[in-house]
Parts: sequence; structure tokens; C-alpha cells
Amino acid sequence: RYFAVAQPSDVLIVGAGPAGLFAAFQLGLLGFKCRIVDALDRAGGQCIEYYADKPIYDVPGRSVVTGQELVCGLLEQLAPFEPQFSFNTVARSLSASANGRWRVELSGGDAAQASAVVVAGGWGIIGPRTAGDDENPILNWEIGLADNVVPVDTATFQSRQPGIYVIGDMCSYSGKLRLILSGFHEA
Repeated sequence: RYFAVAQPSDVLIVGAGPAGLFAAFQLGLLGFKCRIVDALDRAGGQCIEYYADKPIYDVPGRSVVTGQELVCGLLEQLAPFEPQFSFNTVARSLSASANGRWRVELSGGDAAQASAVVVAGGWGIIGPRTAGDDENPILNWEIGLADNVVPVDTATFQSRQPGIYVIGDMCSYSGKLRLILSGFHEA
């Protein structure tokens, strides 16, 4: 069965939660085109799944914001950069292409190519997901995932695999706080 590879992106972002959306915005400001994939059926990650209506207190400039309000604001901020979204999609396997780009096989037979990959993983990426996969394909990506986190270089947030970056709850470094604010900083 043949599936065409979608238009190559500069950066593939795995995870459409707050950190992934903000990463796409920051990359857009720098002129990079992004494709964002997520196992859920919409953007928002844990903010939408677990606390869409609950108050969040760690977003600068907002004394309180709900998960739904935060995600709507991030999507509005990101809209001018026109990222390509792929929902209900799991990033399955990762391989280096001969042209120096990364190729990521996606559920449903699609594939993505990008110069860099950002894994913007909340706890959902390492726990239950809704795209019908019982396994966690990222365990096989050789990025250093151990005990549900990936140690990163805090100057770049790069994993041990050059060109693969990890932000959000999945990355680990000395002094790491699991706050939305930290995910924004990492992006």
C-alpha cells in the first residue's frame, strides 16, 4: 500500500499541548514551517483532557486561566504561521534519511519528513493515549528515554540524538519543574 509523504516541514512537533503549540509559535516567528501531530482528536493535550474548566495559575500575565482559554489563546497566537495539524495520529518510528532529514512514520500509513523533531510530551505521551496504540513507540527512538523522562542539554533541549529535541513534562534536567510555564521556557 502506497501513502504519499506530506509536504516536508522544517520541524515536526509531536504533541499539540501547550508546550508544542508554543514551540510552533516560536519557530514560526523564526520563519520555520511546522507540522504538529497528536494522538488526540484536537489540540490542547492535558489542558483539554484533564482540566479544560479548572483554573491554572502558572501562566505569566494571567492571574487565572482555564485550560480551554489557554489553548484557545495559543491557537489564536499560532494561527498566522499556518502549521499543518495531524490529529488522531501517533508518531511511530523515527529514522534518519539520506538527505539529513528525519523521517517519522505515523499511524494510518502516513509519514513526515523534517529537519528537526520536537517531542513536546506531557504525561499523556508516556501514559494512556487515545489513538488505539497499546505500546509507546517513542520508547524505541533512542533519545534516552528512561523512567518516563529524557535528559536534555538545557542550552538547546536536545536529546542524545542530534536534531531531536524534548520539551514539556518528558524532558529532565536539574531543577526541572513540571509547570506549563516551564514548557513555555523550554519551547
